[in-house]
Amino acid sequence: MTTKLFFRKAGLSGKKVFPLLACSRGFGKSSEKADGKVNHRLGELVKLILAAMFLIISTFPEYSWNISTGIDNSLKWVFNSLFLTGLSLGKGIIFPHGPLAFFLYPVAGTMVGVVVVTSLLKAGLVFGISGLTGRKGKQQWLILFTVAYLISAIANFQNLLLANILLLYCNYFLEERFYLKLTAFMLTAFGFYIKSYLAVTTLALFIPFSAYYIFRDKDYKKSCGDLLLLPGLIFLGWFIMYGTPVGFLSYVTGLYHLAMGNAAAASLYPENNWWILSPFLVALFSLPFLSRSRNGIYFGLLTVLTLFAAWKHGMSREDIFHVAAFIMLITISLVIFIIFEDQHHYRNLVLALGVICLITINSRHAAAYRPRPVELFRVNNLIGFLTGFNQLESKAVIQSRNNLASSVLPRAIRDSIGKATVDAYPWDYSVIAANGLNWRPRVVIQSYASYTPWLDHKNAGHFNSDKAPSYVIWDLVKWPGNRAAEQFAGIDNRYLLNDEPQTMLRLLCNYRFYYADEKFLVLRKRTTSLEATVSCLRTVEGTRGGWIDVPEIQQGLLRAKFSCRKGFLQRLKSFLYKDEEWQISLKLSDGTILRYKIVPENAADGIWINPFIIRLQEAGLVKQVMFDCSGSNIAVPEFRVVWERIDFGNPGYGVPELFLHQERSATLLVQGQPAETV
Repeated sequence: MTTKLFFRKAGLSGKKVFPLLACSRGFGKSSEKADGKVNHRLGELVKLILAAMFLIISTFPEYSWNISTGIDNSLKWVFNSLFLTGLSLGKGIIFPHGPLAFFLYPVAGTMVGVVVVTSLLKAGLVFGISGLTGRKGKQQWLILFTVAYLISAIANFQNLLLANILLLYCNYFLEERFYLKLTAFMLTAFGFYIKSYLAVTTLALFIPFSAYYIFRDKDYKKSCGDLLLLPGLIFLGWFIMYGTPVGFLSYVTGLYHLAMGNAAAASLYPENNWWILSPFLVALFSLPFLSRSRNGIYFGLLTVLTLFAAWKHGMSREDIFHVAAFIMLITISLVIFIIFEDQHHYRNLVLALGVICLITINSRHAAAYRPRPVELFRVNNLIGFLTGFNQLESKAVIQSRNNLASSVLPRAIRDSIGKATVDAYPWDYSVIAANGLNWRPRVVIQSYASYTPWLDHKNAGHFNSDKAPSYVIWDLVKWPGNRAAEQFAGIDNRYLLNDEPQTMLRLLCNYRFYYADEKFLVLRKRTTSLEATVSCLRTVEGTRGGWIDVPEIQQGLLRAKFSCRKGFLQRLKSFLYKDEEWQISLKLSDGTILRYKIVPENAADGIWINPFIIRLQEAGLVKQVMFDCSGSNIAVPEFRVVWERIDFGNPGYGVPELFLHQERSATLLVQGQPAETV
C-alpha cells in the first residue's frame, strides 16, 4: 500500500497511459506479472521516444541565420544581441516582443538552444497526445503520430508552445496530476517573456482553467494556490533573468497597454466577406459545446478566451502573416479537440474542416495575401544543420555584412561618435549593428509601438533623463512601398511625427542637429535643454468630413489636440472586432492634400500641423484640416480640437534647427568636422 501510494503521489499511476512509467498496479502480487507490466510500459516509452525523434528529424525547421535592415529584420539583431550580452541592457524595454523573443528568430549564437527547446516542444506533442489517445491499438498509434506530425509541420514556435499548454490542460482534466498543471504554468511563464501575444493567449487559457476548478471543486485553498503559483513563476522568471524585482511591474503594465492599444493603432482594414466570417465564428465557438459532453464543455470553456484573443490579434492587423498564425492556432485547437472528445469524431471532423475552409477562403482578403506553402518533410534541414553548421554560420556572417552595408555611416561620423551612447529612430536598428555603436535603448524601442499616452510618456521620460543617449540616428529611408518621396511617412499610412507626441517634444527640446545625408539624420544631445512654452490658441468643435481653418503662427510648432468620444456600438465593435479608423486630411497652401491615419489616444496629445515637414529642408504650410472616420454608421461624428502653439525661445530653435535650417555637410565631412548649428 505504501509503495502504491508513493507512485500515485508522484503522478505515475492511473487509468490513462500518459504517465508512462505507471507500474505500481499489481506490484507485490506477482513479480512475473509486474515485470511484464514494466516491460510493456518501457516498450511503450521507447516507441514514444522513437516517434518523437522521427518527428523532430522530419519536421526540422529552416532557420534564417542572417540579420538585415528594416522594421522586423533589425529586431532579430536586437533580441539576439541582448540575450548574448546578458539581457541587462534590455531590462527597461517594453515592446510587443519580450526579452526571450530570440526564440522566434535565432542566429548562430542562440541557434542550438532554440533547436533544443523546439525539439522538446515537439516531443511534448507526442507525449501529450498519447495521454488523450490511450494507444490501445494500432489505430490510436496512427492517430497519435498523424496529429503530432501535422502540428509539428505547420506550427511556428508560438503555436507549438500554445499546443503543449493546451494538451497539458486537457490531460489534467482526464487525470488530475499536479505535474501536468505545473508544467503548463511553467510554459505559460516562459511564453510571457517571448511576446505579448503569447502572454495574452496563454493567460487566456489559464483563466478559464482556474475558474473551472474553482467552481467545480469549491476548494478555495487549492485554487488560491494555483492563482498564486503562476504569478510566482512569472516573477521568478523575471528575477532569474535580471536578478532584481525592479522593472517587473512596469513590464507587466506595459504589456497591458500594448494589448489594449494594438487594435486601434495597428489595425488594417481590408474588405471581408461576412457571409463567410459569420458562420465561421458561430461554428468555431459553438463546436465544442454541440456534443454536450463533459469533455466538450470543458474544452469549449478552456479555449474560448484564447481563440477570441487570437481572433482579435489576427483580424485587427489582418495581414497574411497574422491571419495565417490565427488559422494555424484554429487548426491545432480543433485537431486536439477531435481527439480529446470521446464521441462524435466524424461529425466533429467534418465541422472542423468546414471551419478551417471558411477562414481560409476569407484569408484571401488579407493584406499582402499570397499562398503560404507548407513543407511537410524537412529532414534535409537537419542534415545541413548537423553537417554544415560552421559553413552556415560563415555564410550568414557574409550575408549579414552585405545586408547591412547600406546602414554603414561615413567614417568621420563613426569616429566622431566613438564610444558615446547612441539610439536609433524610428525603428531600424541595423545602423547600430552595422557600425558597432554603443547602444542605449529607450523604453519602447520602435516609435510606431507607442500605442498609448502611457507608453509615449515612458519614452519622453527616457529622453528627458540622464539615461538619454548622446546621439540619436534617424533613418530617413523607408521600405520601397512607403511613399518614397516622404522621409517622414510612418507605417500604415501614419505620419511619423505623430507616433509619439510627448517624445517628439522631448527630442525637439533636448537634441540639436549634428549631421545629415541622404540616408541619415544625426542628432546630438544638448548640454542645456530648451524650455518649451505651450499656449492654447483656441478650441474648435467640429463634425467629421468638414474642413477646419488652421490658425496662423509666425514661429514655433502648431499642433492640434484631437479628442472624440465613442458610442456604445463603436465600443462593442472595438471589443469584438477592431476599432474604427480615424484619418486626418491636410490641405497645403499649394492645394496639395495629404491624408494620414491617426491613433485617437495619442492624437489627444497633439497632431503635428505646422510647419509640416515633408523632407529635410522642405516644409509645407497647412491651411485647412479635415477629420474623418471609417465607421459612418456607428461612429460619433462630433469631435473637439484644441489648437496649441509651442515656442522654443528662439525662432531658429526647435523644429527649424532639427529639420529645416541645417546644411548638407559634405565639405565639412571631408574635413572630418560634422556640421553643428549654433
